[in-house]
Amino acid sequence: MFHLDMPIRSTARATNGSSAMEYEVIPITTAIEPTRMKPKLPCMVLESYARNLNFHGREDVINLIDQTLLPSKTKLVASQDSGLRQFALCAMGGMGKTEIAQDFALRHKDEFDAIFWVQADEISKMDESYQQISLKLGLETSSENNSHVVSRELVKGWLSNPWRDDSGDDNRATGSEINWLVIFDNADDPMILTDYWPQGSGAVLVTSRDPLAKSLFSARASGIDLEPLEDDAGAVLLLQLTGISIDDEDDVEDLAKRNAQLLGGIPLAISQMAGIIRRQELSLAEFHDLYTDAAEHLDLYNTKIGDGATKGYAHSISTVWAIEKLKPEARTMLELISFFDADNIQEDLLVEASAEIFPRNITFKNSFYQNERGRMRDFDGFFDSAIALCEATDHPDRDCLLGNIYHILGTASYEMNDKDESRRCMEKSLELQRKVCDEEGIVDERLAMAYAERGLTKMQDGKYEECITDYEKDREIRESLGTYFPTSKEGNLASAYMALGRLDEADRVLSPAIEKRVERTGWLIFALGKLRTLQAILVLLSYDTKFLSTTRGSDDTKKQCIDLMNEALKTWSQDSDIYKPELARTTFHKAKVLEKLHKDQKAAVAFKVAARLRQELTKEKRAPSTLTTKDFEKLVLPWRG
Repeated sequence: MFHLDMPIRSTARATNGSSAMEYEVIPITTAIEPTRMKPKLPCMVLESYARNLNFHGREDVINLIDQTLLPSKTKLVASQDSGLRQFALCAMGGMGKTEIAQDFALRHKDEFDAIFWVQADEISKMDESYQQISLKLGLETSSENNSHVVSRELVKGWLSNPWRDDSGDDNRATGSEINWLVIFDNADDPMILTDYWPQGSGAVLVTSRDPLAKSLFSARASGIDLEPLEDDAGAVLLLQLTGISIDDEDDVEDLAKRNAQLLGGIPLAISQMAGIIRRQELSLAEFHDLYTDAAEHLDLYNTKIGDGATKGYAHSISTVWAIEKLKPEARTMLELISFFDADNIQEDLLVEASAEIFPRNITFKNSFYQNERGRMRDFDGFFDSAIALCEATDHPDRDCLLGNIYHILGTASYEMNDKDESRRCMEKSLELQRKVCDEEGIVDERLAMAYAERGLTKMQDGKYEECITDYEKDREIRESLGTYFPTSKEGNLASAYMALGRLDEADRVLSPAIEKRVERTGWLIFALGKLRTLQAILVLLSYDTKFLSTTRGSDDTKKQCIDLMNEALKTWSQDSDIYKPELARTTFHKAKVLEKLHKDQKAAVAFKVAARLRQELTKEKRAPSTLTTKDFEKLVLPWRG
């Protein structure tokens, strides 16, 4: 019989030419053991190595986890299973599952020889986590750590039968039991944990939105569905995060509880709203009024405040519950799909339909399509590619095409309130059109247009004299070509005169222009309306004063006024970066209306928000009480109303 722990040697009987083989056993004096790496214990691979000082109000949950997962010598309950111990924290997003898991790990890091944090929302992230664990634990060297399958199996092998470094470098006693903890965070699809689930005598903590996580890998459910914070705990957390003390305002504790109730006791909501309270310097009473205003509600939930309380969390409240942000058509589609078997829905139907609406290769026609619909962010780099192609050629029409491209880019920049980019593009467009006209010895409509568009950039910079010069040049060229006809340019020219207080000159531009263009007045009538308003402002103010002194207005009128303001804010909020000037101005006007309606607290909040938005645009910090309508009118480009 052969012994597998002894080497075997074969020899051929060469001396007699036979092909037969014989085997002989060569004894050895030492046993051979498989080579294995020396683990580096204790070993911690965590999301964060510092406790969150703002963590509050989950002691009952932590105690439940303690009773289930802590090693027997530190358990509060004497009975202890020798097998795998597991516990699942289940709840919707924003309930604090990750914070609880992190706090548990950091509280008890001295009671475990190894704690491994695994990002479990995607398979690729779990692969990355297991490779990191294998390297940190010392199961592989950096040169060997190049296969996620090998790393995963090495880690699972160690977890099922952990060993120490017997050389004495480990602080724990040689041969003592090894206690380990694995945390699977954000395992919202628990089924993908199957290939990563450890065996052995250790502890596993799972955070998931799916209640199935409590029983998927266990004969009996082990875990808890997290409830919102109690009112008292929510109030303490809100005060802690805002830094508001009992002496800062009346009834602080009661207001804190009421606000915590409004936020549903959801830790993420409390944390995000606390950031808004600090940033906008709101009192708890002001926040309560602002939050209960339905129109302000969505803006608050779309705001993400990055601070220590939410560090590492990549979502605002609205992105956690993102379905509410979808268009009605998309929500309806998802609601219908939810009734079908997901495995039998052909995904390519959705993908192809999406590609048909927004094709990858956007053509010039499609870019205009996006422009006409105000989708300035959807050009997908088309014009950058077009510029690069034009500049690389010596085609006779190159400069003409480039001039057109820069003109379109400048127009798009107008709409996005990007003054610097619109100025750069329109200057470049005029430069190229001049070059073309000089080379060909002509003057054409394109040159006139280029002057007018540059004039627009001068207006947005408040350089009204230069703006007037450019518009007069545009008109001069059109008259010389015999193509002059009143357009919106006359409205812009008149607006420049109005900005300089030269109302009579504005009238001389607008009145004849409107007479020549009776059927399609558009922007000209709008500009004329502004002119007549300026000319009659003193009279209007006097009548306004008399009206306010004798009339309070009906409740329906008040409601309609506020509704219109809220609708305007909702419209501008579709892209708060592009329409920040309009948001600031509309919020200021809303504050003025609220003030006239004697809703002083809401008015104060709106004034603060308007002042903050203005500060973000102008970099000038001023007290809300010092700002006037003129300060906000300056923010909005004239042609945007």
